[in-house]
Amino acid sequence: MRTVLRFVLAALALLLPVPALAQAGARSGSGSAGAIANYGYSYSPWQPTAWSSVEIRTRCDGEPVRGMNTGPIRWVVEYRNRSQAPVSFDYAVLPPGENKPPALSGRGTVKPGKTLEKLATLPTTRCDDGVLTKIGKVRFGADADSVPYARPDRRS
Repeated sequence: MRTVLRFVLAALALLLPVPALAQAGARSGSGSAGAIANYGYSYSPWQPTAWSSVEIRTRCDGEPVRGMNTGPIRWVVEYRNRSQAPVSFDYAVLPPGENKPPALSGRGTVKPGKTLEKLATLPTTRCDDGVLTKIGKVRFGADADSVPYARPDRRS
């Protein structure tokens, strides 16, 4: 009888909804304190770069175990091309702080009006730690050695 009772209690524990506030990601909207928060995170607003045609936004996808404040942290970085020509550039995604090596780097090309999405895992412990992004060696049009790099057209 005890075995059956343990089984029933274990099954109920698995089936009954339990608020997961400690595991919640970013909250959206308002509600009562006991409401279950939405999972997932949203993108930051588009951020300008030194080139007016290229914008960047980020999204923290969180730690391996949500709500535990343990690293590493997964980030999605999107680069948007607002020009009428393809844009190519070197990119780097770095953890916050001085003199830290990039977690991800490379060269990408984005068609007009499109975005390039990159996933990076950083050795930080929380989404609040943030992420640094850099771009450089920007070319509009063909990405060939004969085409000079574009100069920044605004301060970032």
